[in-house]
Amino acid sequence: MVELIILSALGVITFFSGLISLGNQEAFMGVLTFLVLLISYVLIILVYRKKKKLKTVKEVIYTGYEKYFYIISCGVLFVACLLIYLEMVEIVSMTSPILMISWLVPLITYLMYESVLIFNKQEMILNGEAISYRSVRDVQLMNHQKKCKIVIKAKGKEYLYKTNEKNSQKVFDYLNKVCPRIDSRGKI
Repeated sequence: MVELIILSALGVITFFSGLISLGNQEAFMGVLTFLVLLISYVLIILVYRKKKKLKTVKEVIYTGYEKYFYIISCGVLFVACLLIYLEMVEIVSMTSPILMISWLVPLITYLMYESVLIFNKQEMILNGEAISYRSVRDVQLMNHQKKCKIVIKAKGKEYLYKTNEKNSQKVFDYLNKVCPRIDSRGKI
């Protein structure tokens, strides 16, 4: 509930900052700034909706930093909107740092959330693609220094999941538990 209130406040600040930018700059830059702020806010809302859906699944495995990127992106958008609203920053070109940051950070956050591994009842979702447990034939765990890769082979396709050492064993064990056709020996 608190997060929803914060997002609503962020939406109001984003909207009014966009209106200020429409009035204070030349037409093209004002419209571009308004659209960038709006797109940033929409991406943050999409991540919020996805986060809410993840509470209903059996297991969710993060690569590690998604939650922090989400919080940082909300903070960066808030600061960018506040600077524009208080007219402390004037955006004069498409390469203005505040404009670049305000659309890059939420986009990076959304891409980080797409890398989350989600286990539903009948399938897992990896990189935005649903993979049935029945189609998984083989799982290989490869460890290189502190970075781990899991190769999931399913019906002629290979999926690569990169994670840290702690999560890799967790994913490997969980896949061995839920996938009925796995005949794998983890390569560590």
